[in-house]
Amino acid sequence: ALRPSVAEYLTEIRTAGVAHGIMRIRTAGGENRLWEYNNTLRTEPVPMVRGMAHDVTERMRVEKALAESEARLREAQRMARLGTWELDLVNNAFTWSDEIPRIFEIEPERSVGSYEDFLATVHPDDRDAVTAAYTRSAREHVPNAITHRLLMRDGRIKHLHVRYQTTYDEHGRPLRSMGTVQDISEQKR
Repeated sequence: ALRPSVAEYLTEIRTAGVAHGIMRIRTAGGENRLWEYNNTLRTEPVPMVRGMAHDVTERMRVEKALAESEARLREAQRMARLGTWELDLVNNAFTWSDEIPRIFEIEPERSVGSYEDFLATVHPDDRDAVTAAYTRSAREHVPNAITHRLLMRDGRIKHLHVRYQTTYDEHGRPLRSMGTVQDISEQKR
């Protein structure tokens, strides 16, 4: 937690005997810096504060810039109805961006889990084509794109445009596939 003052820090260490957090300080040259500290008050044999502190100004700036960039990406994906996904082929684990659950109309905390779980959401008439396109792309080591449908639980049909590519190890074995899913249902109407 960012401490607003040295006085608050001193109160904490006197009261609790320990203090840790981030403090804004002004250098002798007048520059504002952020310091992360972790200190302990020792009372024997003489009162003293022992601990460490280091400058985290740049790290905090980078973390803030990254958070802002991630927020812009999430908003852009929401506006474009575009999500990203990754399939770890070694562990058969599927992960996705925030927009994918909105496109597939599932709970965000629900895990698809595997390629088979994903395939179950694809319109039954499109499953073979989706699997064939993915298998061909992985076998030939080329990126691919396909348009297919989802059959929603209430019977509605959604149209998706999917782009993906696979990365391979030095022996040509597939490691992971990653791609994008865009809901193009409005364009298909």
